[in-house]
Amino acid sequence: MPVTPVKTLVVQTSENGAPVLAEPVRLVNPDGTPFTGSVESIAWSNVTGKPASFPTTWDDVSGKPTKFPSYGYDWTNLSGKPTSFPSKWADVSGKPATAAAIADLAADADAAAIVTAVNKAFAAMRTWGLIAK
Repeated sequence: MPVTPVKTLVVQTSENGAPVLAEPVRLVNPDGTPFTGSVESIAWSNVTGKPASFPTTWDDVSGKPTKFPSYGYDWTNLSGKPTSFPSKWADVSGKPATAAAIADLAADADAAAIVTAVNKAFAAMRTWGLIAK
């Protein structure tokens, strides 16, 4: 029996492109009681327009590209790239100097010692650019 819709629900698109029904709904019968029925299930054999087979591995996919398309951003088209790369962190130039070690506070540290330790931590974070100077 055809039913005239009483409300239009808009399906949104999520950040990854998946459809999302962003409005929670409660299904009820015409008399207002909770809907406890089920939707009709459709046998797989009754589904039309489906492929005859489904590839299970990439090798089984037909019509796939032999390589990914180039959009002009390959390594040879980049400008300003380095000519060599350091193999160890110690060989990286231009990195900030290591901050001085900050000793752990004693369990009975007074307020002045706590303030000094916190200020040393802030200074180290500023040196590394983690917080503004």
